[in-house]
Amino acid sequence: MVCDGGISLVESLAISADAVPDSFGHEDGLGGLPIIPNLSEEDLRDKQRADQCIKHVISQIEQGVKPPPSLRTELPDLPLLLR
Repeated sequence: MVCDGGISLVESLAISADAVPDSFGHEDGLGGLPIIPNLSEEDLRDKQRADQCIKHVISQIEQGVKPPPSLRTELPDLPLLLR
């Protein structure tokens, strides 16, 4: 994701959460972020579990169940998220 000024907000999903500035966790007091909607943890969790790709990643992490190869073909973004 890139902001209007060409600055990447997310360079890697593999970095530690400690690398995210504390102010991003307190966006309510700062008026929110211009591109990313303000979601509660519960709303974010619900949206992730409703997403066609992300829900399979969550399942693999929680239950250790790998998605079948046919699903990887059906959802081309899935292999990228499973890396």
